[in-house]
Amino acid sequence: MPEREPHAELELYGDLGACLKIASAGVAVASHREREWRTRISPALDRLATAAQILDDLQDVEDDLADGRINYAAWSLSRPILGPSMEAIRAVAASNLATTDRLAALLEVPRRLLAEAEDLVGEACPPISGFLDAYRGGIAALESEIGAERSDLLDPSGRAA
Repeated sequence: MPEREPHAELELYGDLGACLKIASAGVAVASHREREWRTRISPALDRLATAAQILDDLQDVEDDLADGRINYAAWSLSRPILGPSMEAIRAVAASNLATTDRLAALLEVPRRLLAEAEDLVGEACPPISGFLDAYRGGIAALESEIGAERSDLLDPSGRAA
């Protein structure tokens, strides 16, 4: 990902919800609600897929870096050092995950995307609302899990141990 800006990568992530989009498009065509699908449901699913991929990237960040891959979470956590070496990127990403508010900024992206998806669908599509609630719960659980790991890495003064 070093060669791309993060917003470009996020646009690609939106395409990952193809299965949900195909199924929902079929329902929309069958119920003669294509316009609503095109203007509300499809963009909401793009945002949901992007948020889900960011959360997946965050869960996989350590493994991806160990395998020499830079996912969106690694890119976000390692800025602006991106470029020198994979070892430098790993070190900065790990440090930022453990000791800074960079994680909060990273998690703000899927939160914003979920809020945008909710604004798009409103109460028109209860199944999507259920997905959104599940992903919000996933963000909270991930934050709690990383927070627990972070507290193990920090001494009482708040510095890396």
